[in-house]
Amino acid sequence: MYGTIRVIVGFIFLGCYVAVMRKSEFFRSRFKYIAGILLSFAFITVLFFVPVENCFMTFESPEGVYEYMAFGKANIVHKIEGDESAFIIDRAFNTQTHQIIPKGETGWTIGLGADTKCIYRSFNEGISIDVYRYKNSEEYYLFIEAISTDNVEVKDSRSSEFYTLESDSGHFVTYCTYLPKMDEQYWISINDVQVVPLAKR
Repeated sequence: MYGTIRVIVGFIFLGCYVAVMRKSEFFRSRFKYIAGILLSFAFITVLFFVPVENCFMTFESPEGVYEYMAFGKANIVHKIEGDESAFIIDRAFNTQTHQIIPKGETGWTIGLGADTKCIYRSFNEGISIDVYRYKNSEEYYLFIEAISTDNVEVKDSRSSEFYTLESDSGHFVTYCTYLPKMDEQYWISINDVQVVPLAKR
């Protein structure tokens, strides 16, 4: 819906441009037609990065936001909800994606992918570790993917509960959890190998 609305608005803009310029004495060249098309595409592109909906509407749930923004039908398989945001995991079209949805004062709002920051990333022996947060919030989401499904033990310094999600093919497993805050003392252990995301380097 998010993308569809912007495409429709772009075509309306193009139609209005053509209607106005046809009445103008200056509309004598093909160049102005092309300029109108280019302006419409530029307008659509800008709208994709400006969630104007946040100015006049909110959503009752993070799932509602994600489904509104999704291209095609969403297939949400898990949600982790914090105080100021939520982490959505989707498996539509045989592809796993994830997104952080921010929460406003009156409800859930549209967030941009550029506002989701990966503050730590590593890959070793078939296991990837990513730590995400939205903008400069103090909420963190730990996202771990293991190619092998055998003998993977995940734990951390806070005894967090990790949600486990196995792929449909059975080729990899996802582990994820929510952390309201993180400091330099926090560590993750995978098969007894510790990682400190915020360690000074």
